[in-house]
Amino acid sequence: MKVTLKIIAGIIVVFAALLGLATLYVRNMPDVIEVAEFDEKFKLVQIGASEAKVLSILGNPDAKEKQFRLGQKEGFEDAYARAKASDSDYYLLWFRGIDVVFTVGINNKSQVSAKESGGT
Repeated sequence: MKVTLKIIAGIIVVFAALLGLATLYVRNMPDVIEVAEFDEKFKLVQIGASEAKVLSILGNPDAKEKQFRLGQKEGFEDAYARAKASDSDYYLLWFRGIDVVFTVGINNKSQVSAKESGGT
């Protein structure tokens, strides 16, 4: 019985160590870091801000499109509904990480009317 408990305890310790290493690896992956750093800037963008202000915070976008989009649609239906309900004339998009898209909608007054981010 004591040997079995020691083996189980040993397995748990090894598993915890491996899990810790895996977590450390994921947190230090370039894509994860890039998304987290950009997300901090993205949080500074406010609805009603000027397009010029957005560009000063986020830099030039990777794309400018008439249609709203994120890295994927499934799971982000609410974001698509909010964008559709906004008065955005076009969207500025920044692509980060493997499949994360940060999108800012701009209306005819050159102001932020929507902002969403998402992807896998």
